[in-house]
Amino acid sequence: MYMKGIFIVLLLSCISSSLWAQKNFEWDVIVDSPQNKVELLEQIKRFITEEWQIEDKEIMLEDISKGVIVTKGKLQISSVRNLVMFTHKIEYAAKFYAKDKKARIVIDNVNCVSTIQPHLGGNLEGVKPPISDTYPEKNGKKITGMSKKKYIQMMEELKADIQKTVDSYVEFMSSNPDSNIDW
Repeated sequence: MYMKGIFIVLLLSCISSSLWAQKNFEWDVIVDSPQNKVELLEQIKRFITEEWQIEDKEIMLEDISKGVIVTKGKLQISSVRNLVMFTHKIEYAAKFYAKDKKARIVIDNVNCVSTIQPHLGGNLEGVKPPISDTYPEKNGKKITGMSKKKYIQMMEELKADIQKTVDSYVEFMSSNPDSNIDW
C-alpha cells in the first residue's frame, strides 16, 4: 500500500509539472544568399563575434561539415515590484545553420535562470518567472511574483530584445559580404 501511495504522488507531481511547464518563445528565420555553405558559415561566425549585441555569448558547438553552429545567448531584463528592482538573467539557445544559398537562425529554449534582488546585506534570490506568452497562474494564484501587467511588459521587452538579434542577423546575412576581408 505504501508503494502505491508513493507512485500516485509521483504520478500527480509529474502531471502537474507538465501542465505548468514553461512555454518557449521560438524564432525560425531563413535568409537567402548567393554564397555557398562555407562562406555562409564564415559570415555567421563574423556575425556572432562582431555584430551580435548581447551581454554574453558562447559557442557550444561548431560542425562545419553539417553546417551548424550552436551558441548560448544571455541577457538581463529588469523589473520593479513594490519599489524594489529585480534583475532577471535570461538564457536561450541560438542555432545557426548554413547550406548553399541559405542561412537559418533558430532561437528557442528561452529560460529565466535567476532573479536577483539587491539587498543591504547582499543579493537575494527572487522568484524566477516562467517565460510564456500568457500570464501563468495556478489555481487562480500568480506564480510569477509580479502583477499580470508587469509580467506582460517584461515578456514584451524580452521578445523585443530577442527580435533585435534576429533582425540584426537577417540584415547582416542579407548584406553583401565584404569582398576586401582578406586584403
